[in-house]
Amino acid sequence: MSHNHQPLIEDIRLLGRILGDVIREQEGTATFELVEKIRTLSVAFRRDEDPSADRALKQLLEDLTAAETVRVIRAFTYFSHLVNLAEDRHQIRRRTAAEPAGEAIEGSLKVALARIRQAGISDAQVVQTLTHSYLSPVLTAHPTEVQRKSILDAERGIAQLLAARDDIRQRRQPCAEAKDALKPRAFLEHLYRAAVRRALPLENMETFLPAPPKGRTLVLGAGKAAGSMAHALEALWPKDAPLDGLVVARYHHIPPRPEGLAQRIEIVEAAHPVPDEAGLKAAERMLALTEGLTADDLVLCLISGGGSSLLTLPAEGLTLADKQRINRQLLESGAPIGEINCVRKHLSRIKGGRLAAACAPAQVVTLTISDVPGDDPAVIASGPTMPDATTCADALAILDRYGIEVPAAVRARLESGALETPKPGDAVFAGHAMHLIATPQQSLEAAAEAARAAGIEAHILSDEIEGESREVGKVHGALARAVALRGQPFARPCVILSGGETTVTVRQRPSGTPKGRGGRAGEFCMALAGALMGQPGVWALAADTDGIDGVEENAGAFVAPDTLARAEAAGNKLAAFMDRNDAYGYFYAIGDLVVTGPTYTNVNDFRAVLVL
Repeated sequence: MSHNHQPLIEDIRLLGRILGDVIREQEGTATFELVEKIRTLSVAFRRDEDPSADRALKQLLEDLTAAETVRVIRAFTYFSHLVNLAEDRHQIRRRTAAEPAGEAIEGSLKVALARIRQAGISDAQVVQTLTHSYLSPVLTAHPTEVQRKSILDAERGIAQLLAARDDIRQRRQPCAEAKDALKPRAFLEHLYRAAVRRALPLENMETFLPAPPKGRTLVLGAGKAAGSMAHALEALWPKDAPLDGLVVARYHHIPPRPEGLAQRIEIVEAAHPVPDEAGLKAAERMLALTEGLTADDLVLCLISGGGSSLLTLPAEGLTLADKQRINRQLLESGAPIGEINCVRKHLSRIKGGRLAAACAPAQVVTLTISDVPGDDPAVIASGPTMPDATTCADALAILDRYGIEVPAAVRARLESGALETPKPGDAVFAGHAMHLIATPQQSLEAAAEAARAAGIEAHILSDEIEGESREVGKVHGALARAVALRGQPFARPCVILSGGETTVTVRQRPSGTPKGRGGRAGEFCMALAGALMGQPGVWALAADTDGIDGVEENAGAFVAPDTLARAEAAGNKLAAFMDRNDAYGYFYAIGDLVVTGPTYTNVNDFRAVLVL
């Protein structure tokens, strides 16, 4: 029997959300936020074994007033009752599934009797024990019993509603009804929004914040989410504790400042994916800000994807123009992000752990939003505060593999190891901490939860998919056709989710053809549409979670069963657009670009394929 606990998880989350709404309504927002803070700290300590969360939780509980303590105890007691109801319902659910197959589950009478027999207790002994047992109801008019009965009646009603919810799940007609009930594009966009929302800094940062230090707190940061991370930190950091610093975000990726939020961190803008003078100046200013730091000071580094180009400080012997050329050639080569960032680290005076070295002897705490397969913090934004295990020799091999030239003097310094980065175990990283506050997997799980809440089963392939976008698109297309035509490896209806960071190798354009536009999400969608061949009942959305696919204004694109037919009717041949990497032009012509604007976060690629 499959021990699928997903329905139990969904029930607990539903009841928890409803309880939260009740607390907010009955006790006020302050109580709700207090309970939620205790919950998140508890999760961070128990699940992640975070000692800072343990300290923060103990301090928070010690500081509670008597009235707050009563409200907190009441909230968690009610939640415990609701969890028990959900577990009881899940036990019934499992038993219902097991009985037709003749199986027994833990807690059932069949298992209990089997254990009695294994203990050598005879049927006669069981009968004799039950015969001499005395069961009698207890009747009382005590006021607490009346209150208890009211609670039990309410809990019985909740249990009945959970049972009714199961009945609705079981009666759902899997294919035809789901197809009628769903508007595929709106549904897929809803999943994308759920994934993005899960990665927003304000939703994830508080648990990982350290206590204010004895000295100053300096904030440094770079990435597409730098603006929203700075706003979140300003909102969460104690108002009476010093806080200042500088972060750099992509142009037009600074969110509107929340009303009433005082600015304590300067936010500047620079170019992405090819660096510019503004990014160079920001990096120089950040290094200058680290001068004079002491062991009593704290540096909070806010790092997110895109920081590699936004935080640019060429190594000695390289000009900004050199860095721009090398960066552009790496991006067009189809190299995976790990290789690209290896080169970036060794040609920089701030990446690859060098920013952390500049902060010594201050304590450094890095808060990171991951946008790379595997969530390696040394790769995210080229790891300005992380030890680097790659070498100058690795960087040279990558440059040679893709035929990318560097000035002779710089090549000589790479060959001699003069441009080596700080390595794991270096004393400069002693006492430093790093926290991943949002990851691609968490966002995919949020999208999966949103799909299941709508009655569609979700399957996450991986959050680490790399390779050529068009090849990944072909594989997803073949998988979706197998589901649609044969119900393998997944049953319909379902949504197939994946993440990671694919690449696009820019093709040589035949003379006289226009330059293509678009990024890896659009390239994926073109290849997917070709592989699906108009397969009925399959829709898809692929988009970058930062809201920008490449350098255009769209986040990605949408694919429908009639995508190829509509494009053909507009006079657009798929092969021609793929030859010049022109996903933007292909989907723009048929109105299937996905345009969201900047999301102010970045957990990399999001792909969802819906099969009804």
